[in-house]
Amino acid sequence: MGFAGLSEELIDGNQEVHVGYRLARNYWSKGFATEAVRSVVDYGLNIKAHEYICAIIEPEHHSSIKAIEKAGFNLSKTTVFHGKHVNIYRKGN
Repeated sequence: MGFAGLSEELIDGNQEVHVGYRLARNYWSKGFATEAVRSVVDYGLNIKAHEYICAIIEPEHHSSIKAIEKAGFNLSKTTVFHGKHVNIYRKGN
C-alpha cells in the first residue's frame, strides 16, 4: 500500500522535521495520503512534541499539495532542495 513517517531534513541550512509519504498508484485519490499524514503529524506534534512539521513538495505534484492542505498544512515558502524548486508547507501546534 505505502508508508508515511517523519525524518529530519536540512532545508536552507536549518534542521527541520519533515513528513514524507508514498502510496502505490492504485491507492491514489482515495484519502489515504491525507489520513496517513494526519496520523504521523499528530504523533510528531503531540507525542514527540515537535514545534512544527514541514512537508517538501514539488509544485507540479497537485495531489500531494491537496493532501497536505487537507491535513492542515499551509504554504510557508518556496526554495531549492536537492537541485529542485519546491514548496515548503508547515503545520504547528
